[in-house]
Amino acid sequence: MCGITDDAENIGDVLRQVVDLKVIKDDFLVVRGDVITNIDIHGALQMHYHIKQEENKKHNQAQDSRKFKTIMTKLFIKMPYSNPLKDPWNEITLMLDSQTKEIYKY
Repeated sequence: MCGITDDAENIGDVLRQVVDLKVIKDDFLVVRGDVITNIDIHGALQMHYHIKQEENKKHNQAQDSRKFKTIMTKLFIKMPYSNPLKDPWNEITLMLDSQTKEIYKY
């Protein structure tokens, strides 16, 4: 894993190190280094900003004491089993709320 320090074991460790540096002040995009794609992320970005706006409204109304308000939007793509790029050893299962699209289990 390439990160800020050599002791980062996953992307979460790297993101915590970046937060500690206080260099990111707004939304950002994280993409794995082995990804080449032409997918349209416009709809996902619109949903992300809509949820962010709604969460900010809730935060302002409730005077939430959380230091950081974090919203993470993850993109997944379904690949047919016959696709030669599909890694059979890297299957995932998601449990999500059908209304809010919030991930319960990943």
